[in-house]
Amino acid sequence: MSAEMAKADLKRLRKCLGKTDAAEWETVALTMEPAEMLEGAEAVAAAMQELCAADGVAWVCLTDRVLYRDQGRWQPAFDDENPDPTAGHVLSAEFALSDGVGISLRHIRGDLWRKVTLREGEGGGPVLVRRWSLWSVIEPLSLVYRVYWQLGNEEFPRYRPVAQRFCGFEPTPGTKD
Repeated sequence: MSAEMAKADLKRLRKCLGKTDAAEWETVALTMEPAEMLEGAEAVAAAMQELCAADGVAWVCLTDRVLYRDQGRWQPAFDDENPDPTAGHVLSAEFALSDGVGISLRHIRGDLWRKVTLREGEGGGPVLVRRWSLWSVIEPLSLVYRVYWQLGNEEFPRYRPVAQRFCGFEPTPGTKD
């Protein structure tokens, strides 16, 4: 699908949205790199060391705690927890790197994890994108995502969500700082 087709589709989508705020949608280029499978605790530890050293914001869910990095430092979601994201068994983690790259790491089963990298910008295929905010256990912050939609094939010519990229935090409405 060309960028021109995506822009035309965006116009049609905005027209069909009705009460949804059409200004929330835009057309961007997205590169979805093939998923990388990580086997063993050593591979995950190496990936975590590399990701934790990169600039950006992140959250990590370990078997015994939830941590997040905002404003350059790791913090526990709950009091009196170890703030080291590399000490423990990773269940899931998402990193919003400063160059517009999003990386997610998910435990699949046993000694297997899936690492997915998304790049928004030049060189990727055109998709529609919308910002989405989700409440989290990290009070008083919500998680902010960009959700990417792509037109299906000839058998199913409908837009469907194909990926999401964590891109930061925002205050949760109605909570105290």
